[in-house]
Amino acid sequence: MMAASRNNEAIIPFEESEQRAKLQAYNETKHNIPDKIPVVPRNFVSGWPLIQVSLFAADDSQEHLTYQPVLGGGTCHFIPIGGFSFAGLLAKIPGSVKCEKPYDDETVAPEKFTLDNIHTFLQGFKIYHPGTGMGVACESMGSIGKKLYLIAPLGDNRKLLAALEKVFSYAVKKNSGIIAIEGWYDAKPLTAEQIQSGINRDIAVFYNGQIFVDLGILLDQKVKDPEIREYLASIFKVAEFQQLKLQDTGFKPAFINRKRIGLFSSDNGEEEKIALPPSPRNGI
Repeated sequence: MMAASRNNEAIIPFEESEQRAKLQAYNETKHNIPDKIPVVPRNFVSGWPLIQVSLFAADDSQEHLTYQPVLGGGTCHFIPIGGFSFAGLLAKIPGSVKCEKPYDDETVAPEKFTLDNIHTFLQGFKIYHPGTGMGVACESMGSIGKKLYLIAPLGDNRKLLAALEKVFSYAVKKNSGIIAIEGWYDAKPLTAEQIQSGINRDIAVFYNGQIFVDLGILLDQKVKDPEIREYLASIFKVAEFQQLKLQDTGFKPAFINRKRIGLFSSDNGEEEKIALPPSPRNGI
């Protein structure tokens, strides 16, 4: 059994595909939908979901692999990637969920509510999960960009909304040169090393070509609302996920290598080592 070391804010991405079999087996034993654990990308250390805050495309045509934003074109084309990603996490919580493209009055299947389909939602989106009482919406304000809305049954919604609106700026260092969406001119291509050095590692990680933020750390550092934190931990089943880890030490990311970068300590006090996989390219 492994316990988190003093570096409590380490982020180790745990992909949905690696969790699915274990969580599906667990969920089959639960007859009540609210007791099921959502299959979402998580931080293996904390158990909290990961919010994707970037949408980069990789270019391997040059000597070094580089990354540039997929989206661009000025303020009117802006979309809050972090807010959309959070909405996508809600769509994966078991139970009925309503996803819409508000300007087309078109209902979208929850499984289509992913960043791979972001171009479908550039004019706006709306998602509501009745079982949790949470909803996220985004509407176009024309030349001044998009406006994000949030509904939550507990706590101060404004704090969580503000954090989701600014989450990319929390993830990257000031003057790092990393941007989420291009303006009218192409952004300077960045290497993985430049992005790694330009993110705030206490809250973000660069993995598989994208930047992710631990939702729990975001809540602790920026939202600071105990009711919202407790409620989100409940609907994403953070404690239950962590308990599964304790019960099955084989339930972990496949790339963990205990002979490299130390992020964990074992029960006997000896440091165990892990490393993220090389050559990040695409999102989780």
